[in-house]
Amino acid sequence: MTRSKSSPAASALFSSHLTAALKKGVGILRSVPPSGSALMRVLLWQRHAAKCRAARLKKGHSVPPILIFGLTSRCNYSCKGCYSSALHAQSGQPQSPACAGELSARVFSRVFSQAETIGVSLLMLAGGEPLLRPDVLELAAKRKNLLSLVFTNGSLLDDRFSGWFSRHRSVIPVLSIEDGQELTDARRGPGAYQAAFEAMNRLSLRRVPFGLSLTATSENTAAVTSDDFIREHYKLGCRLFLYVEYVPADLSDRPLALSNTDKSLLLSRAKELEEDFPALFIPFPGNEEPYGGCLAAGRGFAYIGAQGGLMPCPFAPVSDRSIADMKLLDALDSPLLKTVRGSHALLHESVGGCALSSNREWLLSQVSGNPAGGRPLEAPSGK
Repeated sequence: MTRSKSSPAASALFSSHLTAALKKGVGILRSVPPSGSALMRVLLWQRHAAKCRAARLKKGHSVPPILIFGLTSRCNYSCKGCYSSALHAQSGQPQSPACAGELSARVFSRVFSQAETIGVSLLMLAGGEPLLRPDVLELAAKRKNLLSLVFTNGSLLDDRFSGWFSRHRSVIPVLSIEDGQELTDARRGPGAYQAAFEAMNRLSLRRVPFGLSLTATSENTAAVTSDDFIREHYKLGCRLFLYVEYVPADLSDRPLALSNTDKSLLLSRAKELEEDFPALFIPFPGNEEPYGGCLAAGRGFAYIGAQGGLMPCPFAPVSDRSIADMKLLDALDSPLLKTVRGSHALLHESVGGCALSSNREWLLSQVSGNPAGGRPLEAPSGK
């Protein structure tokens, strides 16, 4: 699969949007000097990293600005519709002997170092529950040129962890909730919202800005984009509102996926809210049209699972390379990721928030050893 001629332009556009978001973040955190200074360092690095990515792209290597990691498969919650448990365990990804369990701290240290060297700007550290891997968080904190977002349910974020985040300002906690207590507890279990709320209070007392990861569904989009909701959590210290469009784990949950009307509401409200509040409001995947289609597989981001499999994105748990036993740059050149990148113009977001999830059968056919064999994506599906 040849590299798309639009890739350099799309990559430059995505990098410019990331730089703009970081620059705005610096302004937002100006009133919290430790955090503002940490983000300024990241912003200065981003300019260097963007040049590094562009240079590598000219040589045929696609380096994403964002790397998403599943630090562990373990979690103290059993959330309804959890992709980590519902899909990743059944992905059938190839594993080398070195990748039989969770990646060691040594491997994470190597990969974080390589990520910084090749031009990655942002690490998203998820799980499972990433606070169960404090050893890896310590390694991320050492990479002060990179911004690390830690996606946690908040139940383990006690005084010790709030103090740790206070000392490491380039690592930002992002607490996952659905809305208020009713919806959050319904999906995550009784007491889940209260635990997250208490974590927010602990961070607030130490003046540690944090983010919220909100799974946007047909049930809660209006509520989590309301002025009252934003105002309540802004007062607690939230400066990043990340709206992750819900991707159904199975057909029974499909009604929760955003309709086209819901998506339009989300995008328009995010713009309005940024004008009214000094915070960042980011829908994910958001509008991928300006980039010519799907940003997964290294065009904008890629995902590394807890056992080391490098995958196009968290909602497409299929892999043909493991970073457990090869360099990150070599893994990013995998046949699977190259094929997905080369098909990006045909991969448009559909009902369910993820173009790759809607083309799962085609994606599986690309993996070496699949009886169907690789085949081209002939037309957008699931629209």
